[in-house]
Amino acid sequence: MESRIMLLLLLGVTMMMFCEPTAGAVYEVGGAAGWTILGNVDYKAWAASKTFRLGDVLLFKYNKAFHNVVRVTHENFNACNATGGFYTLASGNDSVVITSPRTHLYFICGFPGHCQAGQKVDIRVVDDGCAPTMPAISPVPSPALPPPPPPPPSPVASPPSLAPSPSLAAEAKKSESASLRAFSWVLCLAFFVVAAA
Repeated sequence: MESRIMLLLLLGVTMMMFCEPTAGAVYEVGGAAGWTILGNVDYKAWAASKTFRLGDVLLFKYNKAFHNVVRVTHENFNACNATGGFYTLASGNDSVVITSPRTHLYFICGFPGHCQAGQKVDIRVVDDGCAPTMPAISPVPSPALPPPPPPPPSPVASPPSLAPSPSLAAEAKKSESASLRAFSWVLCLAFFVVAAA
């Protein structure tokens, strides 16, 4: 019995060291400029310079009197059509958690002329195999908004333009981080299995 308690304590300390929540990165859409039509923000270049993964958070900051965020289909993204979007966010400080790998998320501003002026972004989500599987994409809207409907199957689109490949050092760091996250999950699972036994 005493050895079991010691083992649980050892695993508990190990869990505290390695089993921190693996929260994703937070990306403020548009960087310092935010979600706007002012300043000629190139949202395509901004998104291409990032690697979006499961668990990451997209933060849309904007003046709610002049903008909103509408998640749309690929076709409506290309046509700048906000009608029939999956959901509309309008708080001025909206977060969307990426909960599905290997997908594209299309967002536009639904105010007249804004999408045509370039206020739209295509978020390509990669699958690095490190994060746990979660359900479909879900925004974190303001409390007044109803829950969004489930997303339709991803449309068949032309291959996405690829961003320039990052340096080898950056790739090595990502791989090391992914390995550490996977190791953390294994340790957490081992702790709970032993604790339950």
